[in-house]
Amino acid sequence: YHFDLAVTISQLSTDCTLMETTIITSNRNMRGNKITPNSMIDGDAQSYISIHYSTDIDMDASDTAYVDIYLTNGGDVQDLIGDAASSGPITYWTGHLIC
Repeated sequence: YHFDLAVTISQLSTDCTLMETTIITSNRNMRGNKITPNSMIDGDAQSYISIHYSTDIDMDASDTAYVDIYLTNGGDVQDLIGDAASSGPITYWTGHLIC
């Protein structure tokens, strides 16, 4: 299976030291991008940060998959941005069978 992931998070504080995405399946975990948002933020809070990741994973018909988003430090409030009405989705996850 081929998976594409885009995650956009807003309201990150300068204390957030790690942002990581992982696609977790029945067979294996595929760690995606690992970034340090605090090195990218120059004010008190960033408008948004986006992570994009694609991978191919060997899966059987009955296997499952989901996405884990891990943030270290930075407070308890971050917003996952679902879509922008005029420009389409900002956060999405897609998958399809490849042969």
